[in-house]
Amino acid sequence: MRNIHYDPSELPPDERLAHIVRHAARAFQGNLEQRLAAHGVNFGFWSYLRVLWQEEGLSQKVLSERVGLTGPTTHSVIRRMENAGLVTLRPIVEGKPRRAIYLTQRGRDLRRTLEPLAEKVNKIACQGFDARETAQLRALLLRVLQNLS
Repeated sequence: MRNIHYDPSELPPDERLAHIVRHAARAFQGNLEQRLAAHGVNFGFWSYLRVLWQEEGLSQKVLSERVGLTGPTTHSVIRRMENAGLVTLRPIVEGKPRRAIYLTQRGRDLRRTLEPLAEKVNKIACQGFDARETAQLRALLLRVLQNLS
């Protein structure tokens, strides 16, 4: 895993917002990825864990929709999470092929360890911002997402 570093002074002064957001997202991801890896968790699991910490027993289809990734991607990630001992699959209806996804105890226990790591990354990213600026940035980014949806 490589450390992604961006020097904002190297970006053109008229750099498009989309590129700045992309660089910021990659920096967020790289920073969190390093912290997760120290606990044996693949970054690809992160979005799925966050959803499952809120609600277990989801079908693969519903989980895919909530995470915002395709069914085949979710299928692959869930298999890897199962092999890592983070989730288990149980039949939704006995004797039918559809299965619901549940966290194992290890998957549940990781929440206490991993969520503070993500909070730390957010804190680092907003270093030097006051509470009003952080709230404003959040509101503006949510408006961008809404506009692009």
